[in-house]
Amino acid sequence: MELERQVNELKAKCEQTEKRAQEQRQVEEKKHAEEIQFLKRTNQQLKVNNDVTVMVLSPIHTERVYTCQHVKSN
Repeated sequence: MELERQVNELKAKCEQTEKRAQEQRQVEEKKHAEEIQFLKRTNQQLKVNNDVTVMVLSPIHTERVYTCQHVKSN
């Protein structure tokens, strides 16, 4: 009887440990997914900012700005 009680206690501890580990994995997975979403949004914003910067600094745009400034100064 004593051995059965010990076995049952150990099984209960094992199940409890597995449950906590599973809960911890779920928390970590959620945290990881949120971080990935944040990084994807940040990456998209950086791409947009980069595209705008490239447009502004492109040779055609620079020529237009120079032409407009030249016309204004005359």
